[in-house]
Amino acid sequence: MEWLRFEWVWRMVGIASLSVALIYNAHASIYQCKDERGKVVFKDEPCSSKESFVKQIEYKEPVLQPEEEQTPPLKVLYRGPTFGNETRFVRVSLVEETDEYVLLEVEGYFNGRPAGRMQFRSVPNMSWSYSGDVHTNKRGFVKAITRISLNSSAKAVEQSDILSLQLWHYSPENKATRFSMLSVPFKKTWKKSVK
Repeated sequence: MEWLRFEWVWRMVGIASLSVALIYNAHASIYQCKDERGKVVFKDEPCSSKESFVKQIEYKEPVLQPEEEQTPPLKVLYRGPTFGNETRFVRVSLVEETDEYVLLEVEGYFNGRPAGRMQFRSVPNMSWSYSGDVHTNKRGFVKAITRISLNSSAKAVEQSDILSLQLWHYSPENKATRFSMLSVPFKKTWKKSVK
């Protein structure tokens, strides 16, 4: 009987130690040090006597939200290069889809040349109408939501099988020039909204 009691106490001590270790790992310090050659190193313990201390970074594990509060990730229809200086689409994601419309999150990068405004169009191969332009005239990343539906000249039901990703440049005089275009698969049956 004594043996069982000792084993139970031993297990409780082990569980408590594990809990403390998990709490410790949830909040930790990272030390930025420089070695004798000037190389920067990151460690989870203080700098040694042969290293000079640069700074200490507090790191906290991200707290997970309860499952019902988590937002599901968007379905990515196109992913381009994240890094680079060329004007390009970076990502096109599906936010919402119904029979009558789709909402897309479009992200692009504009390198700022030439002067004027860059438009990032993401449109299906059918009689479309859309709102929520994705455009910029400043160098850098741009992100916006665009809504696509059938236009007034479309049939009651239309089919698409691609999204055309088009880069359009508008000069200061508002002259439009298409820079590039690529297609990504997007099969959908569209229905005209009844008003």
